[in-house]
Amino acid sequence: MKNAFEFFAGLVILLFMGVVLWQVINNSNTDETLLSQSDSVDVVKDDDSDNKPVACTMDAKMCSDGSFVGRVGPNCEFSPCPSESKEVVNSFEDCVEAGNPIMESYPRQCNHNGQHFVEDIGGSISEFPLRYGEDASRIEEYRSDCEQRMGVFNECASACGPEAEECVDVCSMVCEGPAEEHVPPMPSDVNPEEVTFCTPEQKQAEVCTMEYMPVCGFTEVQCVTEPCEPVEQTYGNVCGACAGGADYYISGGCAGEGVYAN
Repeated sequence: MKNAFEFFAGLVILLFMGVVLWQVINNSNTDETLLSQSDSVDVVKDDDSDNKPVACTMDAKMCSDGSFVGRVGPNCEFSPCPSESKEVVNSFEDCVEAGNPIMESYPRQCNHNGQHFVEDIGGSISEFPLRYGEDASRIEEYRSDCEQRMGVFNECASACGPEAEECVDVCSMVCEGPAEEHVPPMPSDVNPEEVTFCTPEQKQAEVCTMEYMPVCGFTEVQCVTEPCEPVEQTYGNVCGACAGGADYYISGGCAGEGVYAN
């Protein structure tokens, strides 16, 4: 009786283990089937996804010229650097059309990716005054042309601003005639040979040294009815005179002034 019970219990245990093993194998096959089915499923794209706006990241790229460009649509690619522009700029007009800023000098100037262009205002050298020019090479070009024609180049012309009407009258660059016809009116007690005109660089100086080498500076004044005598003032040195507004100067203090005035 005892042996029969043990045999029956062992049979039940084997049967139970067989059922468990079958369940494990069956679940494994089911998972593999589901996995293979999921791999074969096609991804359906929304047809309207291409029409939706894309949010680009806010990172930027530094260009060789030190500027930065960001990402733009539709593919969120970096904008081309200014130096990578394929636009050809060979003249002042091309530079303006490319959207570059214009320097309102006379003649006007424009910069494009390190290239410098000056407006060609036309006409011969004797047909217009040189009112202002930050480009030293252009001033030298006019000076050379004038000297080749055995004329006179008035240095004060390069220091005149675009709005200074007196430049047209007394600072015009004219290549004909003697030099005395093209210099500003001076006080009768001043020897023109002792006069030195301030250069554009001297007029634009922001800081001057403090050494005391007095000069008498003359500032031109424009009157409506008749020419006016220039304003005289004693300055501590040449730098102070030119940076202080004087148009030309002579060595030493002004007559009647014995003290440092500025």
